[in-house]
Amino acid sequence: MSRFDDRLEQDMQHIADTATPSSTAWEAIQTRIAEQADHTELEITMLKPNPKTEPAVPVRMLMAAAAAILLVVVGLVALLNDGEEQSLRVTETDTTVPATTAAPGTTSVPATSEPSSASAGATAVALAEEFISARAAYDGDAARALVADDATIVQAFEWATSPDDYPLLSDLERAHGMRFLDPTCTAGSPGRVRCTYTLESDLTVALGVGPYDASFPLEVEDGLITHITHNRTTDGGQVGNYFHDVYRLGIVPWLVANHPEDLSLMRGQVGVGPPLITAESVALWEQHIPEFLASFEAADLAIAEDFITARNAHDGEAVLALFADDPFVRDDLRRDVNGEFAGFDEIDYVSSGEFDRVTGVELVDPTCEAGSPGRVRCTYTWANAWTRALGDDRYTGNSFVFDIADGRIESLTHTFAQGPVDGFEDHISEVTLLWVQANHPEDVPTMFNDSSFAQSAESLALWETYTAEFAASPAGN
Repeated sequence: MSRFDDRLEQDMQHIADTATPSSTAWEAIQTRIAEQADHTELEITMLKPNPKTEPAVPVRMLMAAAAAILLVVVGLVALLNDGEEQSLRVTETDTTVPATTAAPGTTSVPATSEPSSASAGATAVALAEEFISARAAYDGDAARALVADDATIVQAFEWATSPDDYPLLSDLERAHGMRFLDPTCTAGSPGRVRCTYTLESDLTVALGVGPYDASFPLEVEDGLITHITHNRTTDGGQVGNYFHDVYRLGIVPWLVANHPEDLSLMRGQVGVGPPLITAESVALWEQHIPEFLASFEAADLAIAEDFITARNAHDGEAVLALFADDPFVRDDLRRDVNGEFAGFDEIDYVSSGEFDRVTGVELVDPTCEAGSPGRVRCTYTWANAWTRALGDDRYTGNSFVFDIADGRIESLTHTFAQGPVDGFEDHISEVTLLWVQANHPEDVPTMFNDSSFAQSAESLALWETYTAEFAASPAGN
């Protein structure tokens, strides 16, 4: 038997020898066990005899008390076996026997007024959700009001170092465009809550990184948050990639090149780690982040404008070079006869460039504007040799929406004017089809297919010949 086991046996024997059984003895034992259930330190309660003279206790009550003590011993041994290096503490509690005791042979079960663990867990979850909501709304005062004055803040990825930092932290997170997406909070052991969410910001969108999985493990006591840990990870589970992607590879090199004198004021003396939570630091982040994003906007606008230029030059290879690998493309001009998208992707711009050339397509008066980080929208009026011959300039209000990251187009949506009167399919297609049917009916199957215009080499040769013929004909004048 170990020294610890020997000590435990002695203490239990002392309890059995000195306890004064009473109707409240079992209640006292239960209360002490409940108080220690969530602590690594184990407390053994010794029942101190009441100095007052008590009447003789029936034998059956002595047996009941002995049984209760035995249950306590079994429970304590089980706790010790399950725990790791738990310490033992022995205290004394005065257990005065009340004037009224339970009748011999009966058991009195006391009522409890303590809140249930489920209710306490729900309260903690509600508090945690309120904290996340305040962070998402950049309401620093509301976040501060939920945190205890002596709360512990683990500064792994939580930029605050004290509860009083939250008002300034909210201003800093607003400058970054931080977004706490899809938060979910679940209760753990009493007083503990873990909230997970998806982290995104204006910087991550502009840089084309993330989003990131993140979490807040919180501890709640007496209606306030007493312990905060903030973890940011990636799908691969590598903590810290947010700082690596956004700062080390993103905005910091730009700051070094453009505002080196401010870097130490924004991120500490060595220019590393999380942003400093000072009024001066926040003001500099508020100034420089829009400048950094504007530099991305200029680059993104240039990519969109290069796309328009290459389309007007009918250079399909140049258009293709602007796309990222495996982009999303949705083009209204590539629908079948049922109005469904006809499987068009970026490689088709190579072949469509040739069709645009032989039919004289031009994107007229293009205007491009940057929207949210990484997104550009360009509007234009569509024209070709057929519409110019007809004097028809109705095809306005068309647009390209680009999602751009790392200087490449990751997503493109082309919205073309559609409708029973002004739509391309309801007018120019009909004009060309009717003219070819009237003048070269034998070539209709070669020039048209279910996706409107066929783009085989033979079809392109016919379109080039007949476009010039139409423009010179009375129908085209």
